[in-house]
Amino acid sequence: MASPDPASAGEALYTAQLAMARDLPLWGGEPDQDIYAALLAGGSDPQDAFYASLFGPLEQSRREGDITGPSDPRFDAVFERWARSSARGLRPAPDPSVGAFRAWYRNRTGLDLNADPDWLASHDPDYAGPIQRENKLHMRIRDQHLLDLIRSRLDTHRRVLVVYGGSHIATMWSPLVRQLGRPRLIGGA
Repeated sequence: MASPDPASAGEALYTAQLAMARDLPLWGGEPDQDIYAALLAGGSDPQDAFYASLFGPLEQSRREGDITGPSDPRFDAVFERWARSSARGLRPAPDPSVGAFRAWYRNRTGLDLNADPDWLASHDPDYAGPIQRENKLHMRIRDQHLLDLIRSRLDTHRRVLVVYGGSHIATMWSPLVRQLGRPRLIGGA
């Protein structure tokens, strides 16, 4: 079902709606199971690998107005929706309950989630909190996967449109310029 304002729901939904409307092939770039497996293979605790990955979706929900923060009465339902969806297929299976997440947060930060005004700082790459190690590893694995996906599609298709959030271009700029040459920027804000 199409969103009345698809751009407000984030780039993934908007891109999918545009591709479907134009009958274009679409490849998703989110390697959740691969990231989780790579983090565990690198020595990450399963709880750390899983829960740290949920700060991005929670930030998206906050930006979209679904929640204002962890004390918002809607937070638990939004968290569990993201957690259940993200946990599908992960082995070992993480606990997607909000109670387990709140206990994990207190254990890792020493703070009650509802009382921490900086709870989303864990998603900020400059934040030096205890959750940041997982987020940095997660982003590095994710960006490499996305770069590999772009390259594989360029090998099989004459033209490829890549749509993702702006942070990815910063990490992928140099390898893409090496492969494709300097871009010719058109328009923009």
